[in-house]
Amino acid sequence: MGASSKLVASAEDLANLNKIGDVFGQSKDVLWQLGSKYGSERAAYKALQDAVVRELSRRGITSGMFKDLEIVLRGQRILVRGWIDPSGVVRIGTAFTPRGMP
Repeated sequence: MGASSKLVASAEDLANLNKIGDVFGQSKDVLWQLGSKYGSERAAYKALQDAVVRELSRRGITSGMFKDLEIVLRGQRILVRGWIDPSGVVRIGTAFTPRGMP
């Protein structure tokens, strides 16, 4: 991996409310449900970012794209797609709950 051996969540993505909404696309109900569980959509997105970083680190994934990474937040199963930039910053492209997943 590039200069960093530790993955980090993107502060830029967290700061951009439009990005947060875009990540969930048509699954905005998932964001709303998580927002109510975490107190705000921003807090829910931060929890998602942190969970993604932990899971990628646990799996030893330190670069490139990731697809359908399963995360569970407060009982909500979510699939996440995104990439890790060369500096080790995890970028979430999309997050959703597929039909049939509790």
